Parts: sequence; C-alpha cells; structure tokens
Amino acid sequence: MKFLLVSVELTFVIIICALRKFDVTAQTYVTKYGRSDSPPYQEIGTFYEGYPDYTYEERIYDSAYWITTQSASGFNILFQYISGRNVKQKKIPMTSPVLTTVSSFTYYNAPEMAFYLPPNHQNNPPSPTDWRAKLKKFPSMTVYVRRRYDGWGRYASVQSELSKLKRSVTFDKKKFVSSMYATAGYDGPRHSGPRRYEVWLFAEEK
Repeated sequence: MKFLLVSVELTFVIIICALRKFDVTAQTYVTKYGRSDSPPYQEIGTFYEGYPDYTYEERIYDSAYWITTQSASGFNILFQYISGRNVKQKKIPMTSPVLTTVSSFTYYNAPEMAFYLPPNHQNNPPSPTDWRAKLKKFPSMTVYVRRRYDGWGRYASVQSELSKLKRSVTFDKKKFVSSMYATAGYDGPRHSGPRRYEVWLFAEEK
C-alpha cells in the first residue's frame, strides 16, 4: 500500500512537471469574454491549458461594490434589491456571476451570496431597504479559478473541482485562504444547454 501511494504521488509530480511548459501568461483586461455585465479582471495566466484535470486561471479583480446577503433566501433578497427595493427605488440590471462564498463558519451562518453592481452604479450605489442586504466594497483580490460547463454546479461536482484546483495551486506553491472558497454561476434558469460555473480560491494577501 505504501508503495502504491508513493507511485501515485510520483506520477502526479511527473505529469505536473511535464505540463508546466504549456503555461500561458497574459496581461490583458477582460470582462466575461466580451460581455460588459461582469466585474473586470486582469488575467495573469491560464495554467496547464489543454489538460482539464489540472487547468486553472489566475485573475486579479478590481475593487468594486457588490450587494450581498447571508440570508437563506439569498437570491430573492438580492433580486428584490436590483428590482427597486433600495432607497432610490432604482432598477439595476442583472449581472453575472452570482458569487456564493462558503467559509469554515458557514455552519453558523448561511453562505454569502453577492451580485456585482454594474459600472454606472459603482460611484454612488443605492442603499438597500431590506436589512438583510448589505452593500460591500470588495477589495482588489487575486483568485484562482476552475471553469466548468456542467449543469447547476451541484455539491459533488463543486467539491471535485475544488479538490483539483487545490491540488494544482498547491503544487505551484501558491498560497490561498484555506478556510473559504466561492462558486460563481453565470447562467440563469432559462438558459438552455450546459450552464457555466466556476470554483474560486482566494489568494493570501502578501
């Protein structure tokens, strides 16, 4: 058994070392592949591209306002906010992704769900009238991301992708916040075909 475990670990190391030469680095600003309804980010690189069990992206997101909630009725609360349940009674376009952050304290609190506020609402976002919704200005952040096109991002799939992401990032000796992760959903319930979701790890601040 010990020999088998060593062999598996050695095989993984050999594969990862072989894949390093396929790393791609880019320094361009992008918004959801040509769409303007997502927060802008700087793509640092796509690593192990072409090898789906190891591929991940590294991104830097700008500081921005998001509307958030930790209520069990999270989506409805946020949707009501952008539908006009705010102090300005302003309707705000729906954006993507719907970001859900899970931490080691989720047992005591529901995961935090968040909608990004579009650029024309970033300077003076309207305050929510529902106490369960909170405006937050997320700081600039570096995230490690795995993308999938697979149904609704069910728990088993998310955990599988999260495990793969942690494995690759750890092998690259990049530090991340081990007590939390996030899922990002891009497609609404009426979308036909495979739905895109992502799994995020947050880089530790240097």
